[in-house]
Amino acid sequence: MASRLEQSSARSLIYSSCNAVTLARDLAAMPSWTPSQARVLDMFPHTAHYEVAVLLIR
Repeated sequence: MASRLEQSSARSLIYSSCNAVTLARDLAAMPSWTPSQARVLDMFPHTAHYEVAVLLIR
C-alpha cells in the first residue's frame, strides 16, 4: 500500500493505522509525504487498542 501511495498524484491524504510500528514502517517507505498533524483516537476505551490518524502532505 505504501508504494501505491508514494506513486499517487495526491497532494494530501489522511493515513489511519492501529499499529505504531507499521505506521513508522509505512511512513519510512513514503519519503515524499510529510506528516503535518496526527491524532490518537481511543476508539476502544479501557483497552490497549488505539487508532492513529495522520495528515500527510507533499
